[in-house]
Amino acid sequence: MNPEGFDYRTLEGPLAWGTLEKFRHQIIDIAQARGRICHDKRLVDWLGAIEGLPKILPAELNYNSPVVSVGTSDSLAQKEQLVLSEALIKLKPWRKGPFRFFHQLIETEWRSDLKWSRISNHIKPLEGRLVLDVGCGSGYHCWRMLGDGAEKVLGLEPSLLYCAQFESLQTYMQNDNISVLPLRLEDLPARTGAFDTTFSMG
Repeated sequence: MNPEGFDYRTLEGPLAWGTLEKFRHQIIDIAQARGRICHDKRLVDWLGAIEGLPKILPAELNYNSPVVSVGTSDSLAQKEQLVLSEALIKLKPWRKGPFRFFHQLIETEWRSDLKWSRISNHIKPLEGRLVLDVGCGSGYHCWRMLGDGAEKVLGLEPSLLYCAQFESLQTYMQNDNISVLPLRLEDLPARTGAFDTTFSMG
């Protein structure tokens, strides 16, 4: 893993979304630059935590329930459980969630599942939509949007810690239909016309 930050150039394919495609190189360049500008001395530790996650293919992936989860509780040997716990602790504080990594339930500071349950029945159906989530944090709501039928979801989150939390889950999910970039809304090119639905979840 690049010690200077995440390599968002790998998203050139996944970000080929309709009218967003003609802006994808510009967006990725901005994300790479912003990742360097916002460099945090703790980033090396966060990247190391992600690199140190147990290398295992999860038997189950679930982003359509209150707890977004990968794997099952009996998937890891005891030594791997300890390694996983140590890695996830390095990525604290976890705010948006909850998440479960195999046996490890992350009890986040905010119950984002309750917020989603309050609004999900009052919005237009997300089926087949391209969705933007501004200030997405760890990407919890992005996963729930995908679970509710969105075709693709892009999250914007300037905090590199929360981007790292998303990347830790994406290590196992490996889903090209969802991305989180270290950007603010004003970093996106104006009038891309790429998104059907936009969220800012407070």
